[in-house]
Amino acid sequence: MDSAHIQSAIAALVQQVSLELTTWIEAQKSLGADGFPPDDPSWPGSMMPRQTAPALAHPSRPAPPPHATPLPPTTAPTTATLHAFQSLRDKNPSRRLLTLSQLAPEERKRELDRLRESIEACRRCPAGDKSPQKLLPHGPLDPLMMFISGGAARELSLPGTFLQGDAGALLSKILSALENLNPSLTRNRIYFTHLIKCACHSAPDPQKVAKTCLETLRREVILVRPKIIIVWGNTAYRGLFDDDRLLSQVRGTWLRFENIPTMVTHHPDEMLKNPKLKGPVWADLQNAVKTLSA
Repeated sequence: MDSAHIQSAIAALVQQVSLELTTWIEAQKSLGADGFPPDDPSWPGSMMPRQTAPALAHPSRPAPPPHATPLPPTTAPTTATLHAFQSLRDKNPSRRLLTLSQLAPEERKRELDRLRESIEACRRCPAGDKSPQKLLPHGPLDPLMMFISGGAARELSLPGTFLQGDAGALLSKILSALENLNPSLTRNRIYFTHLIKCACHSAPDPQKVAKTCLETLRREVILVRPKIIIVWGNTAYRGLFDDDRLLSQVRGTWLRFENIPTMVTHHPDEMLKNPKLKGPVWADLQNAVKTLSA
């Protein structure tokens, strides 16, 4: 590995540590913490020895003057604070993401902005080196639906878009039809994102790249908190669920990703190649709208 790759890896690691530390600090503020308590024997985990009697003043030295105002009592951290801190140190990614689920809406928005910045700077896999153009997510917090696609080719990705070309035109028709079923389900109530965050023609190992991006997507889902997730296509399905089954075997059934109801269906590109898939896809989306309205 040359020095440029080493520097990129170090920069990505520093950015990830900074993001997690900032997330934890924001979580503590939301829980009412102003900082770590000073060293005090009464605080759990303190390394200070307990004194059984007050220290005697040296006979040749005057006693120090008393404090003009008493120091505030040391408050032990709440259980929620300890759990939030533990979640960032946990080796299990799902438990480590607990802190994100505790953030207030304003803090979630700030974390999403930081997440977008980390996506733009990411060079954690070969796809990041080959494609400086990133597929940045867009949409509101607490959307009715989140659309997740596997990725997009470089020439089919534009800032603020989800799908381009014929697939994008077909998706626009689908969105209009969904709004006819549920008038509240407008485009601005849907969050659009990709599993693979780099726009590239092809990756040497798409599933390996997807695993690299999966942790980012998990953070994204927890911060956004959609009511329902729609997963478009086989690449996204296998990346999210690590399942080698054919998409035709699982589409139309409800799954859960980060404990959110998730429907997997065929990608618009697949429908363009095989128009017979439009019927099953529309049935899946009708099922999703029905569940959303229940």
